[in-house]
Amino acid sequence: MSRIVFLFRNTEEEITRKFILGMALSQTKIFPWFFDLDHNRMVVDERWYTHLGLPAGDGTIGTEDFFRLVHPEDRGKLADAFAVQLEGEMNPDTFIYRLRRGDGTWEWFEEQSVYLGQTGDGSPYRIVGICQSIHDHKTTEDGLRAARDKARESDRLKSAFLANMSHEIRTPLNAIIGFANLLTSEDIPFSEEEKQEYSRLITSNGDQLLRLISDILDLSKIESNTMEFHFGEHSLHALLTDIYQAQRLCMPKGVELQLDMPQADTPIITDASRLKQVVNNLINNAVKFTNEGCITFGFRFPQGCEQVELFVHDTGKGISQEHLDRIFERFYKADTFVKGVGLGLSICRTITEYLGGTISVESESGRGTCFTILHPLHNPETASRQKPAETAGMRY
Repeated sequence: MSRIVFLFRNTEEEITRKFILGMALSQTKIFPWFFDLDHNRMVVDERWYTHLGLPAGDGTIGTEDFFRLVHPEDRGKLADAFAVQLEGEMNPDTFIYRLRRGDGTWEWFEEQSVYLGQTGDGSPYRIVGICQSIHDHKTTEDGLRAARDKARESDRLKSAFLANMSHEIRTPLNAIIGFANLLTSEDIPFSEEEKQEYSRLITSNGDQLLRLISDILDLSKIESNTMEFHFGEHSLHALLTDIYQAQRLCMPKGVELQLDMPQADTPIITDASRLKQVVNNLINNAVKFTNEGCITFGFRFPQGCEQVELFVHDTGKGISQEHLDRIFERFYKADTFVKGVGLGLSICRTITEYLGGTISVESESGRGTCFTILHPLHNPETASRQKPAETAGMRY
């Protein structure tokens, strides 16, 4: 050796940049990687393994192992894009896919890669890229999309409600005004039977109009969180007997109302007026769909349960399975030809949940319907803490 050459390079700036980049990436969910063509393995930032809850090992992962982590629905698209990149074709597009975490859940990622230079046969010299977790963005996006769809559906239902409301209010009003004018007319003589029939029709349409207005007012109170509840101890026997005495006078011809309950009196802590409202609504709903047969309501005690089970069962035409899942939604009507605007059952569910209970329905077309309410016996405190599905914050 005739001479020695020393080469010195100042790496301070390079180290500083590397440190700043690492510090910046540590505050993000962005993970750099490159593909080792010689060993057919991906070399990924160690933070990627920690983030996903996977063993890091030597920091590399084979392509087969990586694509096993990719969601089956996204695997083909991502594999095709990677194959194109390996063939030396530049693909600047970004790709969104899901990866399976160590706990089995799926997380959304976005990825982009490029190749650096080419060998003599045109294949890439090195492929580098970055992947970024966008799961929070996708979750927010899905939530906003669901909220948008719900708002659109709500607008549609409210528009249909307002359009239907005009008809629902005008129909009983026209009947009331028309028959009242007939009864007060001095030009046409009416028999006593005709007068009684017209009076019955006026009363029937007046009750229908009153129920409609009551439902609208209750909906307004629910929306404004001003519906009040007053809990106290009440006799369940007396409560249901009052309902029976009032409702049996309103049953149509061919329909019998039956009260079925144990002989022993049962005290219950509830808001009596609100519970009566729910049961009356369910009976009125049963009347709409029962032309003949009977409507039976009452209560029983499920064995070993601290709740009382109230029920309203009818022998009417029933509800088809396609409508059962939506029967408690606002403005939803299983039969558009039946009077009403689709608020009664929704209000029943909301009030029942504020009373600390639950309501369910079982039905089959042509075989009647049974609504069941599970109501706690002695713990009204839980009702004030429970948040119903429709709204929250009512007064007690």
